[in-house]
Amino acid sequence: MNTYVVEIQPSTGYELKNETFTVKVDAPDGFDQAARRGVRRAVDRAAEWNAEHPEAITPRLANKDAYRVVGVRAPADERVPATAAAAPAGATAATLIVALPLEAVLAQLNP
Repeated sequence: MNTYVVEIQPSTGYELKNETFTVKVDAPDGFDQAARRGVRRAVDRAAEWNAEHPEAITPRLANKDAYRVVGVRAPADERVPATAAAAPAGATAATLIVALPLEAVLAQLNP
């Protein structure tokens, strides 16, 4: 899996905004590389927007310090559902609770 969805939080220059946006990036080396590429993509998008809107009163910040990575995840269409294993018996038994997004589970069950 080399494609990731990166959730980015932009700033106004002195504080972070309340909203986030997502970008999809290819990162063969994993989550850290995906985060770096997500910020780079956000900076590129800001520079493109500024070039397309030179008359804008508040241009978008086009430097990496103006963006924060909130989350990195695999896209829903590339997630593989886990299979249930037999519960271990004896003193080594443990309980594992896994939280999954309901939409992703239902999408896998009802393609």
